[in-house]
Formats: sequence, C-alpha cells, structure tokens
Amino acid sequence: DCQAGIANWEEGWNDAKKSYCCGIGGATCDPYDCQKSLATSDTTWSVQKRAWCCSNKHLGCPSGHANHPITTSLPFDCEAGKARWESGWSTNKKNYCCLSVKLGCDPFACNAGAASGWAEQKQGWCCDNKQVGCEFVKQVAAVVRFDCNAGYDNWEAGWHDDKKAYCCRKESKACDPYDCRLNGTRVPKSSWSATKTGWCCDNKQVACPSAVVTLPFDCNAGQAKWETGWSVGKKEYCCAKVAIGCDAFDCAAGIPEGWSHGKLEWCCETKNIGCSTTNGPVQFDCQAGIA
Repeated sequence: DCQAGIANWEEGWNDAKKSYCCGIGGATCDPYDCQKSLATSDTTWSVQKRAWCCSNKHLGCPSGHANHPITTSLPFDCEAGKARWESGWSTNKKNYCCLSVKLGCDPFACNAGAASGWAEQKQGWCCDNKQVGCEFVKQVAAVVRFDCNAGYDNWEAGWHDDKKAYCCRKESKACDPYDCRLNGTRVPKSSWSATKTGWCCDNKQVACPSAVVTLPFDCNAGQAKWETGWSVGKKEYCCAKVAIGCDAFDCAAGIPEGWSHGKLEWCCETKNIGCSTTNGPVQFDCQAGIA
C-alpha cells in the first residue's frame, strides 16, 4: 500500500517498498525526503542528505548559499581526482559522490584507459552495459582458457572459481553451487553437508530425505481379539482408518452362551446374532444339562 506511511517514507519504508512505490501515489524516487524537517536541516540532517538535497533540490543549503550546492564542510570533494575515481576513490567517497553529484556510481570507469589493458571482468561489464571494449571481449571469448572435461567428475571440490565461471559460461557446466549428481563416481550423499543436501533437494529434487511415517497403531496386530484386546484409542483409530473396531462388540467372536447380557442385546438388535426365536436375546441354553 503506497499510501500507508507515505509521510515518513524515507525512514519508515524498506528498500523493497521504496522501489515498488517509486513514482506511485506521491512517493518519490529520491534517496532522501528533502521536505521533511527542512526547517531544522542544519542540525537534524546528515551531511550526505544536506549535500544531496542542496545539489539536486536546492533545499537545505547553508546560510548564504541558498539555491547553490554546498561547497564547505563536505566529507568529500567530488571534483578532486574525478578523472581517476575508479582506482583512486574509496568506497565511501564513491557512494557519497554518486548520491550527491552522480559520479562514481558504476563499478568501472569505462572511459578511462585502453580497453586492451582492462581486466576481463571490466571488459565484460563495460561491453554489456556501455558497449565499450566489446572487441576485446570477443577476442578473449575465442581463447580456450580451461579444459571443461578435465576433472569434471570432481568439479565442486576440485575446480577453482575462475574455472567454474568459465565452464559455466562456455559449456553450461559447474553453474550450480553444488554437484547434485548421484552415480558411481560421486561421493555418497550421506557425506554431504546439510546445506548441500537441502539445496540439492530443493533445486534438483535429489537426495531428499525419505518420508518416514510412524503410525500410532498397527491395525493388523491383535485384530482377532480387538474387542477385548484393543484400547479405546486404538479402536477409534482403526475404525477411522480401516473400518475395524467400530462396533461396540465383536459379534463374530466366541459363542452367545458366554457373552454378557449387554453384548447379547447389542448383537441381537444390530447384527441379528445370538437372538432367541421367540424371546429376544438368548441368556441361557435351555437344552444344555437338561438330562
């Protein structure tokens, strides 16, 4: 919600929200809110904020320099050494001058020096982003620096970062942070670190821990005597899972003569088992012992 907290966006929003809300609903794309606390800018603003707001918004400038960039009491002089900013400026000076005067913002100065003498990384960045030095990038690309088949079975531990980057770019090998292959030439997955195992499982669906399901009850164990041998909890579980143990009594076990009166009544009424033909549940066998 780009309206929520907009009055305090500079301090109250995180970088992700600032980026999302940039230009939406009144939010700005500036690194500082130059309207907030303007009356007390001399004491409450940082030097970096005063420099940026004065230079870019003509706000917060020192007394006597209204509408002019700050020229005194600055942490860095962005005019000094700007021809060699890439190698001559500190990281803090680059950050400050990037914010205040838009100098030193790039990782490389693509207009300084001959491209033939640049590092490969600089040549690549300047070609991709500034279209400068591309002819040397093509020359380097034609040179075979590493054999991407040599040692490939052990690339994760055996290759250094330059070879991994080269072979990933050239042959799409060793691009991942881990080698997740599982075959006879690989280390057993039991020796992998937890971090590697997690990455390979999440990204390659390899070496994922087996799901071990522990059931609370074994519904096959003691099934023949479930009525008297199972607990109430097991009866409820097995009834729900495999439809065993759902009845109040097991009317298939034993003979009616040995059942309780409650079991006789229940089995007669619900299963039609153990009933007398005339008088309901059989309580006694009147033929037994009649002699």
